[in-house]
Amino acid sequence: GQRCDAMSRRPWALIWRNHSTTPSVACNVKELRLELSRVSKGPSDHFTASRLDLTLAQGTTSSGVLVIYGALDDPELGPFLEASRQPNPSWQVIFRHADGAASDQQFDLLTGYGFEL
Repeated sequence: GQRCDAMSRRPWALIWRNHSTTPSVACNVKELRLELSRVSKGPSDHFTASRLDLTLAQGTTSSGVLVIYGALDDPELGPFLEASRQPNPSWQVIFRHADGAASDQQFDLLTGYGFEL
């Protein structure tokens, strides 16, 4: 997420393909759709799962891994999740929680206050 604006705290995604040791980055829905439209043959051997991952789609062995980072209360998360289902449902889709807005003083029910992945 270094390429994405860290101060915006908007959802972003990493796309892991088998042909690269580093993931592609999508900072918005348009970039995500473009990345997902590119073919990925086989799962990524370079992706490392976390015990806090929330699997949204199991995927198949014919595509890579999509990891979406965002806050549950962010209204822009919905379009990211919707885009993750298109155009190829064979991608494994994982959600990893990231902190919400900097001014948010509410406790986060998923991971605990102030927890970042």
